[in-house]
Amino acid sequence: MKKMTATICLTIAVLLGSVGNSESADFQRSLSAHDRGDYATALREWKPLAEQGHATAQYNNLGLMYAEGQGVPKNNETAVKWYRLAAEQGDAAAQHEMKRIATNIRLNEGDYLPCDGLVKKIQSEWNNIIQKASCKNGKFPDEWVKHERTINKFGTTKNQNSYIRQFPLLRGGNKLGTLPSGTKILLKTQIETVAEADSSPWYRHWYSFSYKGNTAYIWKDSIDFSSIEKNKSDDYFISLNSGRDDFKIGDNVFFNSCSHLGGNKKNKQLNINNKIVEVPNIIIKEKDKGKNYFTVFSTSEVNLINNISVTARLKNFDKLSITRENGQLLYDRNVSGFTSIYELKHNGKTLGWGVGWHSHCKEYYDDVDFTVMRIIIPVIDSENNVKIDVRLFPVVNSKFSDLTKKSSGLVIVKGGDIYSGGANSCYYCLPSFYLIDNKRGITELSDPISLRDAGVDLRKMDPVIYVSWLSRHGKVDLLRNFIRENYEKIIRESDTYKAYIGAPKEVLRPDKKSCLKFLKQKSLSTEEIGRNCFPELEDLSYFYN
Repeated sequence: MKKMTATICLTIAVLLGSVGNSESADFQRSLSAHDRGDYATALREWKPLAEQGHATAQYNNLGLMYAEGQGVPKNNETAVKWYRLAAEQGDAAAQHEMKRIATNIRLNEGDYLPCDGLVKKIQSEWNNIIQKASCKNGKFPDEWVKHERTINKFGTTKNQNSYIRQFPLLRGGNKLGTLPSGTKILLKTQIETVAEADSSPWYRHWYSFSYKGNTAYIWKDSIDFSSIEKNKSDDYFISLNSGRDDFKIGDNVFFNSCSHLGGNKKNKQLNINNKIVEVPNIIIKEKDKGKNYFTVFSTSEVNLINNISVTARLKNFDKLSITRENGQLLYDRNVSGFTSIYELKHNGKTLGWGVGWHSHCKEYYDDVDFTVMRIIIPVIDSENNVKIDVRLFPVVNSKFSDLTKKSSGLVIVKGGDIYSGGANSCYYCLPSFYLIDNKRGITELSDPISLRDAGVDLRKMDPVIYVSWLSRHGKVDLLRNFIRENYEKIIRESDTYKAYIGAPKEVLRPDKKSCLKFLKQKSLSTEEIGRNCFPELEDLSYFYN
């Protein structure tokens, strides 16, 4: 497949200097959609802006989509049309692409580039962002390596299409192609790169491996170290060779919400405020003594009314089944990763379970309990029928423990994103509250009255996060009143938050008098309130409904 070297990401700086705040926010959301492969949404958002002529960068993005056939039929003539419009208005990236078209220069996806040339290209594209460097013996520059260690172990790809790159860089690393899910590769080193522009910290972790006689790189989270051996009887064994513990039959093994077998630990149980408690995985069989291959099993029970009970069983961290006391199978699933059973408890009583993990083993976002957890709750009706209620989301109970510690029932907190594009996003910051019980299952509490009745104290929420929470739930009147009563507190905390997300403080110059005057108007949207009272936070999607 022909691949153009100009990338959409190169237009960000031009765009931010040439469009207004609301258009910039629209662009960031469109960029996010494009990066996810949701080209239809990106096209729908970008095309009207481009047609209105607000910024040459918009033309450049459309040109690339038509050139690559992303969400539209590939059409070089249409692509050139948008390039030319952008170039005529002075867009540097479009002018560069028009020059490339004139000289018929193209790069094939899958081709290795000369190392020195690729380094110069990256330095040119990320001027003043990534430090100067040079190749040595055709290798990725040492100046861009923070840590590297040899691992020499097999792993398998776990995504349907896992990108591989010539350099371990999200932007400009030269995509060589993709590997299908389940591809087994020998990984040579684990590498952490220096900070890269417009990418979150976990994109700095990669593995190297041999590809077509050269070195290629694959993102760390695209690899699974399952080490499972199965035989025809489905009596299989799992490797616990973590390099830290010597395991034997009868030992308890814990994951502590980690996502891979290297994170297993012998005697350290996860307990989050006695509400999320890890169930021990007990070693019950051993294969080839001394080689650390075992069968591991865990079980947990929920007692309902009328002597009805439901039991969860987990074999080798991934084969989950849930049955009633009468033997009825209620739920059966092979978990996509490795997990323990985590009991969900209130006042010492188990109400259900969670299976999941923290995908970075708390190397990043250490105040997030689970980047993904499948909540599984048995629900009984008046006729003693039992069904299973299931939800899947990130869990951040520790982050918001002050709000829920006096709750009248079990409340599990979902962590949502305040997404404004790249490093300016606040991941897992926005809470949603779910009440758990065995009669109603999993119920979201989405208004202050239901939260108050459940004993959730919203007064202890960060004021910036609270205004965003009110905005997401469309509570315009409550938002008005909260701003009137807490204006100075929001301003003070917003400065702290802006430092956290790296946004310039000087952009926000609010005027309390004009804000309060604006709030007296009728039929306001949350975005309008943000734009007229806290414009920077609104631009970063904190008031986005």
